[in-house]
Amino acid sequence: MTICRFNEYTEEIQEYKLIKGFTYAGETLLTAECDAELAARKQISDRADLATVILPEGTGEIGAEAFIYSPDSAPHTKIAVSEIDEFAFEGCSAVTSAEIPDGVKSVGAYAFRDCSRLRRASLPDSVNSIGAYAFSGCSSLRSVSLPARLAEIHEGTFAGCVSLTAAALPAGVTEIGFDAFSGCRSLHTVLLPSSLRDIGFYAFENCSELLSVTIPDGVTAIWPGAFTGCLRLTDIHLPPRLSGIKKSVFSGCRSLKRVTMPDAAASIEAFAFSGCSSLREIALPSSLTFIGAYAFADCGSLQRIAIPNPAVQIDSAAFRGCSLLAEVRLPQGLKKIESSLFRDCVSLETLEIPEGVASIEPYAFAGCTGLRSVRLPGTLTDIKEGAFLNCCRLTCLDLPDSVTAISPSAFAKQCRTA
Repeated sequence: MTICRFNEYTEEIQEYKLIKGFTYAGETLLTAECDAELAARKQISDRADLATVILPEGTGEIGAEAFIYSPDSAPHTKIAVSEIDEFAFEGCSAVTSAEIPDGVKSVGAYAFRDCSRLRRASLPDSVNSIGAYAFSGCSSLRSVSLPARLAEIHEGTFAGCVSLTAAALPAGVTEIGFDAFSGCRSLHTVLLPSSLRDIGFYAFENCSELLSVTIPDGVTAIWPGAFTGCLRLTDIHLPPRLSGIKKSVFSGCRSLKRVTMPDAAASIEAFAFSGCSSLREIALPSSLTFIGAYAFADCGSLQRIAIPNPAVQIDSAAFRGCSLLAEVRLPQGLKKIESSLFRDCVSLETLEIPEGVASIEPYAFAGCTGLRSVRLPGTLTDIKEGAFLNCCRLTCLDLPDSVTAISPSAFAKQCRTA
């Protein structure tokens, strides 16, 4: 049954029948039936005075943009459909609760995005798909009940839900997508199922109240930035099948004290733990072959580091600004000390550079004001600019005969004297 007829050129309603459940143009509508096509039309979505939406049994789908940006739309929305299409309720700022009944199979991308007063959402077990950014920007959303059949948390699903305090992912979820919970700054508890295999880029970025998270043993990939900015996270036990620590995964986790590394990890990428200012100690596995730039930069509580694999490559500034680092055991296979590698490690007093190292790159030990003793290898040929800049306590150094080039600024000092 066609309830409304629209002018296809002007997009104005030419004829309509009153419908129970809608307040439209200031009138309470009277009939009990609604054609699914009507709900999909943007003519209704543009009405700022839409107050309540009750769709009857048999309505098959709420179409794209059906009620988009209806700022005075339903404070309570009851939905009796099988699909909710993309953008359906986007920006409906008066909606406070969404109870989606059994039978609905999918919630489309952006369906409830920016419903700023939505506090609670209940999704039945019949739902097997929630689209990207479906609830993103729902700044009042405190709780959500996720369906048991869900296999994936898509990109940005709950991004920016700043009032969400807890999330329990159902058994069967294998993947958490890019940005899925990013900016959920009240989220303090998240329960991950044993079925999980993949945690996406920036999935929990800036979840600043997240206290702990148990990552299941079956997880094989944690992508860059997944937990960056989780300011209260204190402990992480990384799963055994993880082959490496991606870029910026835990950067800025300033309360992180303990990390259990997987035995098979081959790499720690750039900025992986940078700014983890409470991290005191980390046991690196013998499988490790690469430590990226700034990987542990500004880990101000890190006191010692031992690198067991002689073949490991360490990139520039990996330990820069580790102000309490006093004990370092470098691997025997190093060929050069990269630029700014230990720059501003002010507690480092003694250092033995292993045989095989041919060059000390610019500013490698600059600002190591506590450094008193350095043993240089017989393989060293080149000490570059600022390598020991402002190492104020380094007063004596035995240069091996192999050294052929020393930059004029290699040992420059601008030190205060008492």
